[in-house]
Amino acid sequence: MEDNKKDNTFLARWINGKLNPKELADFEKSDEYHEYKKIAEASDSLVMPKYDKEKAYRKLLGEIKSARKTKQLVPSWLTGLAASVLIIFGIYFMFRSTTVTTDSGETLVHILPDSSEVVLNSKSKITYNKRSWDKQRSIKLEGEAFFKVRRGAKFEVLSNENTVQVLGTEFNIRSYNNFFEVTCFKGKVKSMAEGGQAILLPGQAFRSIHSRIEEYTFEKEIPDWINGESSFVRVPILHVIRALEDNYKLTIEYGNIDLSQEFTGSFSLTDLNLALETVFSAMNITYSMKDSNTIILSGK
Repeated sequence: MEDNKKDNTFLARWINGKLNPKELADFEKSDEYHEYKKIAEASDSLVMPKYDKEKAYRKLLGEIKSARKTKQLVPSWLTGLAASVLIIFGIYFMFRSTTVTTDSGETLVHILPDSSEVVLNSKSKITYNKRSWDKQRSIKLEGEAFFKVRRGAKFEVLSNENTVQVLGTEFNIRSYNNFFEVTCFKGKVKSMAEGGQAILLPGQAFRSIHSRIEEYTFEKEIPDWINGESSFVRVPILHVIRALEDNYKLTIEYGNIDLSQEFTGSFSLTDLNLALETVFSAMNITYSMKDSNTIILSGK
């Protein structure tokens, strides 16, 4: 965000949703984005008539930057802005989000405030606001998770630029860079991604791979990964490799392998040798162990 710092209107335009797509994308990749976002979200809960929130917010950010350099509170904190700063950070800490994560090879069942369930697959994360859950059932997801949602207010899962909305149902979401897939097991799911959307019934799936929209059907009652296998239907081998890396904490060097070739099948989540043999033998790919955590691939 170095270039953006030179633009005194940048943060004001961000607060008002007036950044262009490239500016927003670059900002969201910056190290400072999440800190600024937390402050902005907290300040949104503040109600102060005749108060210029943008002006105070910009001044607050300046104070934070200055404090980082000097490690001291500057005199302006003792002015009328000081009370606003304390209120903003008080609100932030009172309403901070709940985050649940899993490590490589780990799965976890998490119970939400309304007794809905989320089962997180390996290397996944969910974030939600526990205190406002009764009013807004909204979760951010990174990775893969299976949801059992109790009926009630609209339930929404946000993942990158994709959205899933339900009332009461069971469904699975797999979301990584350039890969988003929703499979419905019970009830009805509305899935939205860049380039398309679909209403899914049990046995129906919707996905976006590099913005290419596809739909397909399946015959299962729960996701395979809950029973110890990770399954794929016509998925580019690159995404299968990433799933292997996440589950087994590996680095896989794929050299000149054609990463667009598609894999249909499954691999074991508990037996590395079996998983490697199942995936790569079927694809006519040779693999060798460089060390205990690194695998090298080559074409046969």
